[in-house]
Amino acid sequence: LGYDARFGISETQFKAALVDAEQVWEKAAGRELFSQEPGGDVGIHLVYGDIQRTAELGNVIGSEQAAYDAKKDELERLKANYARAESVYDSDAQTYDTLSASYHKQVNHWNGQGGAPPPVYEELTKLKNELESVQRKLKQRAQDVNDIADSINARVDELNAFARVLNSKVEVYNENVADEFDQGDYQE
Repeated sequence: LGYDARFGISETQFKAALVDAEQVWEKAAGRELFSQEPGGDVGIHLVYGDIQRTAELGNVIGSEQAAYDAKKDELERLKANYARAESVYDSDAQTYDTLSASYHKQVNHWNGQGGAPPPVYEELTKLKNELESVQRKLKQRAQDVNDIADSINARVDELNAFARVLNSKVEVYNENVADEFDQGDYQE
């Protein structure tokens, strides 16, 4: 009986599994097929080898692929946030441009008249202050959009690095895998 702890089960569990397997075979055959005797004719060895390492690498790849997919989904949500933030910025910028054009048109008109009367001058001053406020908000929105873009770029770099590592593991896995795994490796 050969046992290797790297399989993640205890020796007691391994022996119990052998007894369970023996009972299944003997029940199907209707007679005793196996007996546990030291030095018997059939040895059972739980050997941790290339096949098991490759199988475990396959499990690692599966887990890492799930992590990659989650990171990619997160990146897609971030891109959607960017698109919304950019749309709001564009709308605000268009509003600002419209208000600014109106303000400058009125200022040019009144400057051509030698100056605006006091009530119009007060309204133009209010409009100028409103434009300055909108401009400050617009600059902040632009910074927010740029921050999201920077975050996206960083996440893309992380995702690409993750993909390179994952792809190298897949390459190793593919090099070590035959067409299919056998359930066991029986040797005489």
